[in-house]
Amino acid sequence: MRDFFLRLVPLLLSTVLLALPAKAQDAPATTGDGGAANRQAIVNAIGQRLLERQVGSRVPATEIEAQEVDLNFDRLPEIYVYRKVPDCDGVACGNFFFALVGDGFRDVLAEIPGARLWPEDSISLGIYKRQRYIDLQVGDATYGWAGDHYAEAAGFPSSTLNGDAYVAACKADAEEGNPDAAAGEADANCACRMKRFEALNLTQNEVDRMTRTILRTGTEEDKAFDATATADWWNLGSDVAQGCGVEAGTTTWPSAFFTEDLPPQPALERLPEFVEACSAQPWVVSAKKVGTPDRALAFCGCLAREIPVGGASQEQADDLTRYFRDEIGDAELDEADANTLVIQDTASETCLTALPPRS
Repeated sequence: MRDFFLRLVPLLLSTVLLALPAKAQDAPATTGDGGAANRQAIVNAIGQRLLERQVGSRVPATEIEAQEVDLNFDRLPEIYVYRKVPDCDGVACGNFFFALVGDGFRDVLAEIPGARLWPEDSISLGIYKRQRYIDLQVGDATYGWAGDHYAEAAGFPSSTLNGDAYVAACKADAEEGNPDAAAGEADANCACRMKRFEALNLTQNEVDRMTRTILRTGTEEDKAFDATATADWWNLGSDVAQGCGVEAGTTTWPSAFFTEDLPPQPALERLPEFVEACSAQPWVVSAKKVGTPDRALAFCGCLAREIPVGGASQEQADDLTRYFRDEIGDAELDEADANTLVIQDTASETCLTALPPRS
């Protein structure tokens, strides 16, 4: 077997929250070609598969509506599934939100009492991020990311901090970087940041370290910390700053949806069959950056979205499906069309890069 290698659209979002599309078919196809149809076929198939596993029984495709949503803006979609049945009991029907967390997909709403029965058009994307994931808003309640699932933000611990030094440094830095900003804008934004740091339960030491970073007066201890700090730490400050800008109406988050400005691509049939064959292939599952069946499912879903972008024809896509089923090998695939493996390799590089770290 051959070696297995390995877009931001502004969202018109002010302080008004953006509701999830109530129905998958409401998502607009803006490309004039096959992009929206390709992605919808893939998310329908993956959503149905994950839902059936979650509820432990077969689910007719006619009962579900699936939608890609990027909750952490990494361009690897999370999958919202709504199962509509008469007299839903809130157990095997209603709202489900599947995210690839580490080695597996999990329903990140599962631990919220009553989440299954939220009206499907009442779930909105919030203003702030917590641990890289955007908050969810349902009525007056905010739900934040708790590491591997969503939980009510009111239940998270918070801190009380002395932010005078941080706000002063932040304001001076902001005014130096944008001297034409409206009067009071820096004051409001920096005060907002401190309020958010408290909501995120930061410690005084962490905020003081941020202050020294702004002032460029870091200690040797700070330098040692910086050398080993995680991406989550480095992104925390920028995520908080952007959230405050979104609340003030001066900036936006990237789009959390995938139906805008899709790359030109042919409409392909049988992409769900491609995903099934790819994700069942042992050498895909065992690849170093994949490693589990659920990560293979995410990876293969990404491949199915990327190969049409690479220009794959229906025949090439079908040949790749046969390839993953071991019905043909490298030589036969290359003989049919030498560009097929090029499309496959390019898509593989993109998708392996998009996968989150393993647990």
